[in-house]
Amino acid sequence: MKRDHIFLLLKIGVTAGLIYLLIDNIDVRSVAQRIADASLTWFAAALLLFAFLVTAGVTRWWLILRAVTPGMNFPTTTRLTLIGLFFNQTLPSSIGGDALRVFYAWREGIEPGRAFNTVMLDRVAGLVVLVVMATAILPVLETRLEDPLAIAGLRLLIAAGWVGAIGLFVFDNPLTRRFERYRIAAFALELSRDARRVACRPMLALGVIASAAFVHIVTVAILWCLDRAIGGAAPYTVYFLAMIPTQLVVSIPITIAGWGLREKSLVILLGGLGIAAEHAASVSILYGIVLLVGGLPGGLIWLIARRRAGGEATA
Repeated sequence: MKRDHIFLLLKIGVTAGLIYLLIDNIDVRSVAQRIADASLTWFAAALLLFAFLVTAGVTRWWLILRAVTPGMNFPTTTRLTLIGLFFNQTLPSSIGGDALRVFYAWREGIEPGRAFNTVMLDRVAGLVVLVVMATAILPVLETRLEDPLAIAGLRLLIAAGWVGAIGLFVFDNPLTRRFERYRIAAFALELSRDARRVACRPMLALGVIASAAFVHIVTVAILWCLDRAIGGAAPYTVYFLAMIPTQLVVSIPITIAGWGLREKSLVILLGGLGIAAEHAASVSILYGIVLLVGGLPGGLIWLIARRRAGGEATA
């Protein structure tokens, strides 16, 4: 518990530090005015796209569940995904919602280890597709960005992503099985086996990849709508080039729900693509608001479930 508290404090410190660095280099009043004047029509369009994004995310997890362990239908998967989404945005940890997904999947009859692995593989599937996309656009970014540190960081992240993705599938081998008596090795071996179970079912694996790619494509479309909401006119490709690596950066759990890290990354990347810092920060903050609003249905579902459980216990 003490270690968890220290880690939480570090995340709060990193988040606060990044936000301070951001506001120290932009006109905060200009950002606030852009957000206040944002078009509600375009914001509503972003929320509608977010609903499609959630549907694709539900599909991805459901397909992984079908490949690894039967027993959870699509409506239940949807309910648990929405609850997880809500807590990922409201708890001071980006994995709080994932822990709840594991817990409630177990309550639905999924063996705990299997539940944990499916949630992990759901995350990994999104990251693997993200790494592939980032690899494809890296040559373009290298010609557009002037910050050598940003380019070096992206290269390192992409390389780490490839190592992790390949390692996941090859970890289960005769050499590593010798250490299966150790808990962490046993966990990693079982995760590797479950990853292969997904990969060995081509149609399901293709569905997982397609839904993961759709999530990232729609995420970029949401930012494009928010750009329009504050009077921007940048093409979709600009936000694709900026948001794909930003999502990769934000996958590093060092801030609270990605705040600060997402804004700073987008300001740097969009700045290299010709977008003013204030405009980029406004789009990023509006995207964070979309995430918060989009997560509210999950909170409502969780509250209703809690009340029902309390009522049954009283009865």
